[in-house]
Amino acid sequence: MRTVSGQPVSAGVAIGTLYLYRREKPVISRAAAGTPDEEWTRFRAACIRAGQQLTGLYEQSRDTLGEEAASIFSIHRLMLDDIVYLDAVRALLDNEGVSAAWAAGTAGERLAEMFAAMEDAYMRSRAADVRDVSRRVAEILSGGESAIRLDEPVIVAAEDLSPSEVMQLDPACLLGVVLTRGSSNSHAAILARTLSLPALIGVQVEEDWGGCAAVLDGEGGLLHIDPTEALCAQARARRDDLRAQKERLKALRGLPAVTCGGQRVVLCANVGSLADVDAAVQNDAEGVGLFRSEMLYMDPNEPPTEERQFAIYRDALQRMEGRPVVVRTLDIGADKLSPFVPLDPEENPALGMRGVRVSLARPEILRTQLRALVRASAFGPLSIMLPMVICVEEVQAVRKALAACRRELSEEGVPIGETKLGIMIETPAAALTADALAQEADFFSIGTNDLTQYTLALDRVDPHLGHLCDPYHPAILQLMEMAVQAAHRCGREVCVCGELAADTRMTETFLRMGVDSLSVAPPAILPLKEHICAL
Repeated sequence: MRTVSGQPVSAGVAIGTLYLYRREKPVISRAAAGTPDEEWTRFRAACIRAGQQLTGLYEQSRDTLGEEAASIFSIHRLMLDDIVYLDAVRALLDNEGVSAAWAAGTAGERLAEMFAAMEDAYMRSRAADVRDVSRRVAEILSGGESAIRLDEPVIVAAEDLSPSEVMQLDPACLLGVVLTRGSSNSHAAILARTLSLPALIGVQVEEDWGGCAAVLDGEGGLLHIDPTEALCAQARARRDDLRAQKERLKALRGLPAVTCGGQRVVLCANVGSLADVDAAVQNDAEGVGLFRSEMLYMDPNEPPTEERQFAIYRDALQRMEGRPVVVRTLDIGADKLSPFVPLDPEENPALGMRGVRVSLARPEILRTQLRALVRASAFGPLSIMLPMVICVEEVQAVRKALAACRRELSEEGVPIGETKLGIMIETPAAALTADALAQEADFFSIGTNDLTQYTLALDRVDPHLGHLCDPYHPAILQLMEMAVQAAHRCGREVCVCGELAADTRMTETFLRMGVDSLSVAPPAILPLKEHICAL
């Protein structure tokens, strides 16, 4: 038996045969078959075909995995129109007389290398996206196709997997994933978590692993190759325990999350689509603590008009059947891009135009969203939440715009309901001025992911800084407690909606702080409730 370790990115236990995947490189001729203009025409036609494929993948993943996972393919589709990529291809065609397929692949690889060499971790992580998109175009032009054909349940081991390759895999034949490259925030890792597949990254996959029996421990970060029968028995017992836990959790449906000491905590869901709302209901959410409205701006097929937004917010409220829904206003920038809200390139996008700054800089976008939200409020308890707030003036400006929208709709005779206006506490500035912000906002929601990033002054997706990204850092805990105390002094409620909300190591700390509610991914609701009820 051999045991190798890796970085766990998705928990669970898998027992099965290792399937070694090596991506086949298409045979691409460097020589052009026509003039540069003819090759350019072929290239643009291939881009259109690639866009159609990505749209299909977007719709497939949106229906099966939800809007957030599907946004990966929306971003890929945007890259087909990236002016830097297009100019690089055109230059190769004009200056070197190469084929369209060669130019597409070469330009993509050069851009990917440029991204990979950048200091900014987000820009480095985009190298994989550039390679995936350019490879797709090159394969269309060369008549090739990379695909993974699984005939039986296996654990897939590969150097890396693109999002489109993950989506090609039959879930019934996929037990787990082991990758050499990537990070916990890579698209492959996100999709593995969404599919509830145990997964490791940072494992040096070896050629002789193919066909070997294996046990994958997604929580412990271990891959056992040719395991002993005793270890297999332990893994089967652990797997059976996890399955039994799922059955046990069903008994908690309909019960409140109350500690043995009688402290009540409201458990809500983070969602990004109506499919996620349905999952929230199935997992017994008491409300939606975070509806990521930016997902509506990432669908490449449907612009986020007032009517479309209104219909989705209304449907979400109706599906929640009287339970509250908190919608976060448009939160794009940094790692989230939209074809409908183009942003200028920035030296440091994590500190640039994002969150409420974009909404205030584009008043027509803010007005459209606020009108849709106010109209939807007639169908249930709806609250509006502003991201990336740093000062009271931002809250005041949005409240003024909200009041104007309410007046307009009332004058138009449109039914409207009440709407609360709250803010995200995800910057040190917001936490440190929480007393003043509590005078302007109706509630707080702590976004622990960005609060960690900005407090510790490090990029949370940078794999080189993972050992420093400590969400339990005393400074972060102190900022959160300051925000909770300031809110409660003004009679405001506080929710925690970042990844830390589902971390049971933090539950008692949140309870001691007096946090009123926790908002987590739908599958995490019942396990968290079980933990709270045992405290």
